Amino acid sequence: MIRVIYRWRVAADERDAFVAAWTAATQSIRERVEGAMGSLLLRDQSDPEVFLAVARWTDRERWEAFRKAPSVDPDATAALRRVTAESEVVGLFDELAELTEPTRR
Repeated sequence: MIRVIYRWRVAADERDAFVAAWTAATQSIRERVEGAMGSLLLRDQSDPEVFLAVARWTDRERWEAFRKAPSVDPDATAALRRVTAESEVVGLFDELAELTEPTRR
């Protein structure tokens, strides 16, 4: 398993639209792309314009193939691009242990 960390800077008036677009794009990728295992979204408490996502992939090769392929959901990814001022891949990390609990209901 690998984790990919993404970083975005999002203007205050675009935050709700960004979260909605990120959610739609992430769900679409998880459902349609082999190797995609989902992601989580974080917002920086000290700078609320900064968001991080930590995506989980089965391996680097599938993530790289996804990055090179045409978008699986052009509407969702276009919406995400419209509401972000800057974005970047922070890095790729090998997952060594997973000790979080599933969401409690």
